[in-house]
Amino acid sequence: MFVISAQLPEIYSVYTLAFGLLTLSFTYGLWLGKNWGWNGTVAVSTFVLVADTLALLNLPSIPGIPKLAAAAEIIYSLMVLIYLSQTYVRANYKFSK
Repeated sequence: MFVISAQLPEIYSVYTLAFGLLTLSFTYGLWLGKNWGWNGTVAVSTFVLVADTLALLNLPSIPGIPKLAAAAEIIYSLMVLIYLSQTYVRANYKFSK
């Protein structure tokens, strides 16, 4: 039990690092107007939204997610998803109907 609890901060650190690196690379894709940038940003934001919601509800999720950070990340992810779903933004990535 001690080994598992000692690794919890490390798991969250790896999760945060992976989130940051993916966000950075997909932001570059968005900047260039690439579809993979849009798709990747939506995927990462959706994953973070689900993981942090589970953490706030005390359901199994990424170990070590702080409640305050989870709440802030949920708000941020929702803002990103709402923005990217706008018709004029989707038109830049050739997703408009």
